[in-house]
Amino acid sequence: MGVHRQVRGAATNLNQAVTRLHSTGEPAGDLAAAAAYLARIAARVDELVTAIAAAQTGRR
Repeated sequence: MGVHRQVRGAATNLNQAVTRLHSTGEPAGDLAAAAAYLARIAARVDELVTAIAAAQTGRR
């Protein structure tokens, strides 16, 4: 799965969980899991961007 699709899917899941929280006043069972998953994906993307930047800097 591409990074864009993974981030978009995780963000959509988190948005849906937060929407349920706002509409019911209580967190859905998947809210914490969705937030944790999105945080892990964001950390991986940050690592990749850093690695790519380092590789490009090393070539110059």
